[in-house]
Amino acid sequence: MLSQRWRAPATVAHTQRALAVVQGGAEGIRLFEGAAEMLSDSPRRNQRAHALVDLGEARIAKRAHAELQATGEKVRRYTPIGAESLPPSERRVAGLAASGMTNRQIAQSLFVTIKTVEAHLRAVYDKLDIDGRGQIAAALA
Repeated sequence: MLSQRWRAPATVAHTQRALAVVQGGAEGIRLFEGAAEMLSDSPRRNQRAHALVDLGEARIAKRAHAELQATGEKVRRYTPIGAESLPPSERRVAGLAASGMTNRQIAQSLFVTIKTVEAHLRAVYDKLDIDGRGQIAAALA
């Protein structure tokens, strides 16, 4: 990863977490584990906490999928509504937008393009049935 050139554990871990969301599956879990491990001695405890939460969610999702497959039953896809329908990437963008960050600031902090942020926000507005970023915080609560 390009971020490894900086040799800044928090930056590398942040990049690994973003890549883990995109990769998903076993590779995503491996990347979340690496990010959490990298931050184990870091003073940035909040980033380590986020990495551990992401890792826990990924492991629970994997286990739930395996358990459902083991039943042999054909299970319909779960389609939550509201804030529960937001995948981690959209929830992250929504949270940053609700905190007052601009699209450019969100893009820079997540290492994505402004177009990606805009696309995520459009999806958030649609899924939360809201008209703009001023309503995100209330819709997420």
